[in-house]
Amino acid sequence: MARRIRRSPIRLRTALTVLCAASTLACGAGPGDAGDRAGAPARDAPASVMVAAAADLAAALPDLVGAFERQTGLRVETTIASSGQLAHQIRHGAPIDVFAAADRDWIRQLEAEGRIDPETVGVYALGGLALVMRVGGPEPAELATLADPAVRRVAIPNPEYAPYGRAAMEVLTRVGIRDVVEPKLIFAENLRQVMQLVETGNVDAVLTGHSLARGWPGAWTSVPDSLHAPLEQAVGVVSGTKNPDAARAFVRFLLGPEGRAILARHGFALPEDVGE
Repeated sequence: MARRIRRSPIRLRTALTVLCAASTLACGAGPGDAGDRAGAPARDAPASVMVAAAADLAAALPDLVGAFERQTGLRVETTIASSGQLAHQIRHGAPIDVFAAADRDWIRQLEAEGRIDPETVGVYALGGLALVMRVGGPEPAELATLADPAVRRVAIPNPEYAPYGRAAMEVLTRVGIRDVVEPKLIFAENLRQVMQLVETGNVDAVLTGHSLARGWPGAWTSVPDSLHAPLEQAVGVVSGTKNPDAARAFVRFLLGPEGRAILARHGFALPEDVGE
């Protein structure tokens, strides 16, 4: 259970959530085929790819995975967490084929360490922040409202390893309310957990990803991009993957017209040039 402390924001201790967004393609033989006979060899399962995705992709990822699987016949499994947590997993040998980070810096770090294939790297989206208020809570949905005494708890992703958390702290500084708001802050592990906190009423407001705020039943507003450094979201194939062809195919799809269209539907801004 998250709790508030007066001077230092706390870190919520939760296990990483693994989402299985893969769909199984039919691989058995039909009635009367040799595959129905006892002892007959089963057909090979479709090739699969493990995609590690930043938490702001949580809403868009099922659509991306579904479209990719239908287009290619490949199977996708996913794990979602903050970019820093996923980078840590890659550094420790987790069986990840593709890393879709919430900013370019994590990809660059892993690329410099030889853990990401530089030939596969591209920027797939430009992230944005949103201010979301608890349903029935303080209003209006304006940054200045965060300094109001009626707002007692505010959640953001942990800026130590979440790009959106760093952007949120930058916003609070630039609008001149960081000193007032900082004692109210609760640090969550990732953006999905930030949204869980406001959904359950455990906080009065959150700074979250724009893609996750869409459809919120209460008050919310977009945060001007000018208040924080650009969130260039980059993707790349993990070096040494056992599924290089499938991994590269997913990256091409994400950077291609269909992937970009899905991202746009979920509120992401698109870079003019998706390459390095």
